[in-house]
Amino acid sequence: PLSERLVRTTRRLARRLDAEWIAAYVEVPDARPLSADDADRVAATLQLAEALGARSVRLTGPNVAATLVDFARSRNVTKIVAGKPLRPRWRDWRRGSIIDQILARSQGLDVYVISGETTVAAPPLTRVIERRPMAWRGYLVGLLLVLLATLVGLPLRASVNPTNLVMLYLVVVMLTAIWLGRRAAFLVSLSSVLVFDFMFVPPYYELGVADAEYLLTFAGLLAMGLVISTLATRARREAVAARRREAQTAVLFELSQSLAAAAGLPEIAQAVVVQVGNAFNSPAALLLPAGDDGALRIQASSPDFYAAPAELEVADWVWQHGGPAGKHTDTHAEANGYYLPLQTSGETIGVLAVALPADYYPRLTAEQRRFLASFANQVALALENAQLAEQARRTRLLEETEKLQTTLLNSISHDLRTPLATITGALSSLLDDEALLSAAARRELALTAFDEALRLNRLVGNLLDMTRLESGAMKVVCQPYDVQELVGATLAQMRNRLQGYTVQRQIPFDLPPVNIDLTLMVQALLNLIDNVVKYAPPDEPIEIEATLAGSEVVLAVKDRGPGLPEADLPHIFNKFFRLDGSSSGGTGLGLSIARGIVEAHGGRIQAENRPDGGAVFSFTMPVAQVDLPVDA
Repeated sequence: PLSERLVRTTRRLARRLDAEWIAAYVEVPDARPLSADDADRVAATLQLAEALGARSVRLTGPNVAATLVDFARSRNVTKIVAGKPLRPRWRDWRRGSIIDQILARSQGLDVYVISGETTVAAPPLTRVIERRPMAWRGYLVGLLLVLLATLVGLPLRASVNPTNLVMLYLVVVMLTAIWLGRRAAFLVSLSSVLVFDFMFVPPYYELGVADAEYLLTFAGLLAMGLVISTLATRARREAVAARRREAQTAVLFELSQSLAAAAGLPEIAQAVVVQVGNAFNSPAALLLPAGDDGALRIQASSPDFYAAPAELEVADWVWQHGGPAGKHTDTHAEANGYYLPLQTSGETIGVLAVALPADYYPRLTAEQRRFLASFANQVALALENAQLAEQARRTRLLEETEKLQTTLLNSISHDLRTPLATITGALSSLLDDEALLSAAARRELALTAFDEALRLNRLVGNLLDMTRLESGAMKVVCQPYDVQELVGATLAQMRNRLQGYTVQRQIPFDLPPVNIDLTLMVQALLNLIDNVVKYAPPDEPIEIEATLAGSEVVLAVKDRGPGLPEADLPHIFNKFFRLDGSSSGGTGLGLSIARGIVEAHGGRIQAENRPDGGAVFSFTMPVAQVDLPVDA
């Protein structure tokens, strides 16, 4: 009763002071282990403190007051709130109560003492017997060791001084203390004194002492047994605690390694489920908000995790309220799983669910809850890092999109304005009745307007093609076509564009047909040739060459222009990419569209420089599988 009152009083004090508060429990290795009921009460008290906003800690030290004060100083605590001792004062006559010891060490600290009940009812006899189970086997083994030492010492009684024979019993006491515990060691110490007196101290076979110096030997043997058993018990408990902490640290380290190696949210979720399941030998699940409604859904789970609707309601409560719930708690205790909120910066970003085995019943200890909380903290940090990485990626994508939009608008505004201005000027001159223009001049103006209209049409077409490529709306319908037909159809569309240029075709007549969408592939080849025309000198030929390479046909467009800068080759097919210093106009979409069309056919496209000057643009097309007629 006092512990709950102490927690609530401390919370009220912390609220008035607007201060953080810590609920601390100190374990003393030398003290008798807590009974199951007392351990449950400690766990419930620490859980209550956490529910009220405290941070709970479990400390280990030889002295409760010293450990508590040292911890308070290390955390810059200014006030300690403790409960008034409930047991009678006479039980603390030697060293004083814990409150007295805290006050003696509290220089610079304010100590508040909360009063409680004045008396404490004695525990029932059944509880006393339960708390002190009789380890009959250990006692029996200890007595057998005493008997063995006696049998070893009897043949030596006549030739060895009795004070030297006492070392046999000292060895027995040491072994008993190390292996069997303090109580068995005390029984063995007392039995050794009695047996040694009865068997080895004159007069023999009597419990009497002829020489008073043997009394000192008896007292030393008894004291040594008690000291050794106390030290051995402490060392054994500390070793057990150290092994337990080491195991927990190893598990947490393995979890952190798995989370660090995971790439993306799905891998993180799967790593969490696997590691939590292995650590607690229990099915586990990770629940995160997803979907348009942001509802909590299972991101990953063990195959045998039972995700009943009632369990999901518990998980949703944890997500909404930010506190643990389910089995081993006071909230939704009927649930099969234990649900922990995954919190970062005070915000709940998900829920960790663990279906704990039966040996965690009836209540989780504070250490087990801290271990689970450590798991939840690491998982929350990993999820937060993944979310931050995703936000950074989206931010970079948004910045790149805005940059591309700005580039596109600038390029389009320039490329639209130039042909429109030329068309407008040519048509205005043709409509001017006062302008004395010859028929040849009028024809020249009309041709100029026509060429600029074609240029404008290509620009709009490129924009539409890129939109269709990125949206996935471009449908590729492949049929067998001859390469000569592809090249001929492309050059026919570019007749006006290629005026003044010489085109050399090197296409073997025995090339097999290719499996392509002719309309799309004509557009891709047209964009490549159009890009070559921008940079190739008119007095040098443009070469179109086709070769067979296994199950593909390679079509290349070559020029004798200035070539491509080596640094720009990896980016030449990117959207809106234009060479530095380029004055040829264009949006930088033509080559990107060509790449999209070629890759939609399952081919590859590349650009490279010719060894003797100029550039080469080449792409592959799959050879069509044509069934030949069978002669009858």
